[in-house]
Amino acid sequence: MGESYVSSSCRSFVLPLLRRCSLIAAFLLSLATLAHAGTYVWKITDTDPTKSTESPVYSGGAIHYSYPDGTLHDEAYMKITSSPVLYGNNIDEGVNPDCSGVITTTFTWHADPGQTAATDPPPATVIVTEVCHVIVFGYSDTIGPVVGICDTGLGVSSALAQSQSPSGGTRGTADLTATRFKAVPGGQTVTITCTPRAQCTGPFPTVQVRYTPSISPVSVYPGGVTFDPATKSLKVLTGQQITGTLSGIPFAPGPGSTYQWSVSTPRLRLIGPPDTADVFYDYNPNDPNFHQLTLLSEQPGATAGPSFAFYDKFGQKITILCTANLVAPDGTSLAVVANSRQILVVKPVVTKWDIATGYVYNYQPTRWGLGKDPATPNPGGESWSKITITVPAPFAGGQGTLTQLLTPDRESYNAVGPSPTPYNNLSNNKQKGLDGSFIYGTAWTVPALGSDDDSPCLIIPGSNPDNAVSKLTASDTFTTWIMYQPVASVINQKTVWVPLSNYSWAWSETVSWLTDHWSLTAGVPVDAAHEPTRNSTSTNEMPVWTLVH
Repeated sequence: MGESYVSSSCRSFVLPLLRRCSLIAAFLLSLATLAHAGTYVWKITDTDPTKSTESPVYSGGAIHYSYPDGTLHDEAYMKITSSPVLYGNNIDEGVNPDCSGVITTTFTWHADPGQTAATDPPPATVIVTEVCHVIVFGYSDTIGPVVGICDTGLGVSSALAQSQSPSGGTRGTADLTATRFKAVPGGQTVTITCTPRAQCTGPFPTVQVRYTPSISPVSVYPGGVTFDPATKSLKVLTGQQITGTLSGIPFAPGPGSTYQWSVSTPRLRLIGPPDTADVFYDYNPNDPNFHQLTLLSEQPGATAGPSFAFYDKFGQKITILCTANLVAPDGTSLAVVANSRQILVVKPVVTKWDIATGYVYNYQPTRWGLGKDPATPNPGGESWSKITITVPAPFAGGQGTLTQLLTPDRESYNAVGPSPTPYNNLSNNKQKGLDGSFIYGTAWTVPALGSDDDSPCLIIPGSNPDNAVSKLTASDTFTTWIMYQPVASVINQKTVWVPLSNYSWAWSETVSWLTDHWSLTAGVPVDAAHEPTRNSTSTNEMPVWTLVH
């Protein structure tokens, strides 16, 4: 942790500062209302109801004002207005007024209504802003100096400036204002202290200490979330962009400030294949060289600024975390640790997906394929229907689509030798890639039902001059996904496709040249009755490819 100081000599600084603090407090209150975060309030230490606002508490030292007869008036002049932050005297009489001691302020954390310490815990770090304005004035009717002490207790002090009055005497004055920022650990209570001093020796003195403390809980404000009044929780639908913004900073961090972002989840895998990572930056499904960027806290770009955006494809509880070194106005670095309220990421569920299979059949003179009805030109070998996506409350809508990855294996066998060669009626043979386009067929709007089919086939030559080829084979494997893209819940929110369910399937066939015609000599499945029942499983695995077939 650290602290920093800035100072100025300006009597009118206090009221503009209080107005500025009010604006900051109103802004933070608006953030707290949106994020439903608790707040710190002054802890009242005096049981006297007439002094219920007496915080901070000034104690110790020699807080007194003495008349020439030596009578002390500690309590009477310790606090000279109803303000809880002004101490000293403001009348030009008495001897040796001294306003010194420790000002102690205690803040306590109050969770948001309806929340508990578990769901709305105190922040890890708070930034304390202290402003102390000290005035010392003395007059002597002699030429000698006026002696006094002017110390803000915040690292800024000054000797009294001497000047001659029109009557021939000496004036001694000092007027200092200092501001200190400190980053301190948060918790249920936060206590801060300041030890200023305003003292003057001689007749007609004035000493004042005006001290204004404030506390800013440093947190991560979660953007893109929806407050669910039914469960009193913050929710986001998987595939909706989530943003974290560092909030509660009472100054604009200067150049050189650094930020480190991460996300805490029950199962977070920061290192590993991108298709298995919990959370990620973004992806572009229309890019043939599609790849997914995993969220690595040390990755450049994740630490660039006071806000960060990402996506989650799991249904889970997450917390956005940020550690930062913030450069204060004087260049001092303040170390802070911040986290967001817990966010519940909810995920749609595929509640129905009917999968029907076909068998290998020669349904055209030059094509063998996967079909169900030989009489139908496009029989639909592997067909999908009644796809039902259920979106959890309080969300609704979105789009569904099918996405398919294909690994083709097509070979041609020479009649002379047994070694096969790739049969290039399908590009990139034996390499896994996207089957055509990311949206396989047509996307649909939830809650409408989705459907489509696939009939892979092997196209063969109509003739085989000189019996150059003895046989052709096809053995293709597929993985088919149901993908979902939510609608935005807040203005300008980005959304991406996320996986819901998938399954893998395959087909194969062998056609051989028999003197004057091609014949199907092997096929899987040989008929629909011999094909096992296919069932999909929910998944968080992303379809990832580097080429398109």
